[in-house]
Amino acid sequence: MSISKTLLTVLVICAMGAAANADTIELGPATTGSDGIFLCAWDDTFLTASVQGNSTELDFWGTTKVSLIAIKEMISIIEAAAGGAVTINSATLTLVHASGTAENPVTVDRITTDWLADAAGSNENDTERAYADSDTTTTWAGAGDFDAANDLAGTPITSQTWNKGYRGRNDFDVTALVQTMFTSGVNYGFAMYTTDNTRIRAFSSETTGNKMPSLTIEYTPVPEPATMGMLLVGGLGVLARRRRR
Repeated sequence: MSISKTLLTVLVICAMGAAANADTIELGPATTGSDGIFLCAWDDTFLTASVQGNSTELDFWGTTKVSLIAIKEMISIIEAAAGGAVTINSATLTLVHASGTAENPVTVDRITTDWLADAAGSNENDTERAYADSDTTTTWAGAGDFDAANDLAGTPITSQTWNKGYRGRNDFDVTALVQTMFTSGVNYGFAMYTTDNTRIRAFSSETTGNKMPSLTIEYTPVPEPATMGMLLVGGLGVLARRRRR
């Protein structure tokens, strides 16, 4: 291969790799106060057959109780940190065991109905009467009632066996769900439930310290076309000068 072709190949590779270093950010509730965590507003609650539960714990109990978690500003936070559009490499939702003796898997799916009509961090009370629409700002798709067939994507990710140990850590690989949120621009958060009638509780964003949930995302900034173009044009200019010599 000639020197000019080699140089051009190197420049193309550099252009493709420009601003392409992966970075990681951990999103935590605004009251976490832990070092290394980006603090932001969370909405989380659990739905029951009669009343909404906005407390220090999230409840998973078959399809009788379904928990919701959302970071309404997630996409804008990540893109602001990256300085533009990103590619999502991985995403992990972490929940900490609060109470209950069950070790069954918990299912996580993407919510497709908008229950985040208000400002970030102020939507939990809109889901009162949990399987029903008790607030005019939240209309579940299934004729006013929350329904997995109508309000979830139907592409769930099931966790490993639930870690019921003291403050047991449970990590869910939600990469595919978060990637869809970014590519579609639609982010209504996650729903969690068990596949049987056993009860599990996890700490919510209403609690304090390292018991809180978190969402860790690894992303790669997408180079702007102008940046790649400038590098390639510069490389072509170098080649042109070499040829004139």
